[in-house]
Amino acid sequence: MATVTVTVTNTNETQSLRNTLRATKYMLGFIFQHKNGKLYALLSAISSILNIVASMVFVLLPGMIVNELNGGQRTEVLVLLVSAVTLTPVVNQLIRRVLVAKTHQIKLELNALFTMEFDCRCAMMDLGTLENPDNQIRIDRVYGTVGSSLSLIDRLNNILAAALSLAAIFSIVATINVLIIVIALGIIFVNSLITKRLNQRQHMNSKALSGFDHFFNGFMLVLHHVMYAKEVRLFQLKVFFFDMIMEKKTEANRLHMQDQRELLNSQVLFALTNFIQQVTLYIYLIYRVLSGGLSVGSMLIYMSAVAQFAGAFNNLVNGYLDLSRHSLNIQEMMELMSIPLKQERVGTIEPERGKDFVIEFRDVSFRYPGSERYAVDHLNLTIRSGEKLCVVGENGSGKTTFIKLLTRLYTPTRGEIFLNGVNIEEYDYEKYQRLFSTVFQDYELFFLSIRENIVLGDAYDEERLRKVISQCGLESLVNKVHKGYDTQLYKFLCEDGFEPSGGESQRLAIARACYHRGEIVILDEPTAALDPNAEYEIYTQLDNMLTDKCAIFITHRLSAAWLAHKVAVFSEGRVVEYGTHKELYANGGLYTEMFDKQARFYRDGPANVS
Repeated sequence: MATVTVTVTNTNETQSLRNTLRATKYMLGFIFQHKNGKLYALLSAISSILNIVASMVFVLLPGMIVNELNGGQRTEVLVLLVSAVTLTPVVNQLIRRVLVAKTHQIKLELNALFTMEFDCRCAMMDLGTLENPDNQIRIDRVYGTVGSSLSLIDRLNNILAAALSLAAIFSIVATINVLIIVIALGIIFVNSLITKRLNQRQHMNSKALSGFDHFFNGFMLVLHHVMYAKEVRLFQLKVFFFDMIMEKKTEANRLHMQDQRELLNSQVLFALTNFIQQVTLYIYLIYRVLSGGLSVGSMLIYMSAVAQFAGAFNNLVNGYLDLSRHSLNIQEMMELMSIPLKQERVGTIEPERGKDFVIEFRDVSFRYPGSERYAVDHLNLTIRSGEKLCVVGENGSGKTTFIKLLTRLYTPTRGEIFLNGVNIEEYDYEKYQRLFSTVFQDYELFFLSIRENIVLGDAYDEERLRKVISQCGLESLVNKVHKGYDTQLYKFLCEDGFEPSGGESQRLAIARACYHRGEIVILDEPTAALDPNAEYEIYTQLDNMLTDKCAIFITHRLSAAWLAHKVAVFSEGRVVEYGTHKELYANGGLYTEMFDKQARFYRDGPANVS
């Protein structure tokens, strides 16, 4: 069975006070950039203060009622005390109902906004950054942090509430034996050390488990999605993938069990420390009552006060530790969000459209991250407006990478690319990319209608749509499907969706490129899914459509060379031959060899091709 490695990113996040404050400041800035973020913080703080007031009522008033019953037994005082105790939770809940409803509404709106902002940030990332598997796993982890951004406000409010509770109850606790307070604080300190260690271990396990989750999501998609359904059935891959998934499930379950054991062990230690605190407190207070130094009502007040003091102090420490643990996730978010958008960070010049241009590759090299081999190596090439260039070469010769560099999906490792003598990075990124209408060999169609797949985010022009539909040979397709242009592609979202053939999909992708009317049309293997007759038809149509356009054809089928003014032959990331079809064929070099082999294959079949 194939072995699949799950990558786990090792980063240097720590639970130090400095990192916690830095992460908290960053996240507050992220939240407070929106007006409703500040409103959410204010309403949450009011809600916390109300809870503190209610808790103080329940600390003081029950003991005061007992003392009044053992003392003056004044009816008006008893009515007032009992009314306060019984009405406080009702009034508190009525006020909280309004606050919670409003904060919940704001939370839903802001979380949706935050996740959308993060999604847009990911959509702006350089392609090389996004393609990195470690970054894919990191994005999955950070997505949860972004989606729960407002939980930081809740954590800070918990710390604020604990601090205010300590201040409010300190005057009561200060009169008790200092040893009881020391023991309570000592136990809280021990519990905090246990919690900090648990948080750190759980965070590391969570990072490891996120790598497994990324693996599971990918391979479960293979078993579930209709995209893979035919291969899974025809190659009988169910057991193959099941065994692979179960192997990783076993490893992931081991980490889950480790998490569970550490949590249970910590809970046992917490129970023991709480036992020590409670026994000490009960022994001391009962002794004081029996010796006549303390009334029963005062004993109740002290017991509630110590419990509230210990609870508040414990909440303060654990609130910080929880904030510190959350800061580990925020630190990772900061690290991801700080990855520079190389393609976005420069360029303000707007390229002129409708005028002659020259694009030059000057000694351009590019190497993919983690690779020692250059996909493009010392590439020099010039492309002029109105020119049709055919790029040919074996697989892995750098043809598609050349296009990704031209369209600024990648940035050269070395060398420069110029448009009219200006480095392309000096141009506005999006406006530069609008110069191109591109169809990659691994193009994607979306779960949208035929109309939406062609028009996408461009302005809708029905006449233009009908024209490209006709030019790309899609009229018969539009006429045969049940809703015409509004027919949904695929059955992922719509049961009566249309499943296009490979050739139909390719024509739709070409129609999309033509609709968007870029100055430069790039077609990467535009006829790979078409039969020879359809290939001839589409090339003829393209030749007619692109009379006033610069066009770049990347193809393995050298019959496309007759469309081009020039042919560039790529090998090992370089242009090794350049010229017209006739010139290159007459030279008897690599192009001639490739052309003759392909011609003999179509004429005589594979047996006669050496």
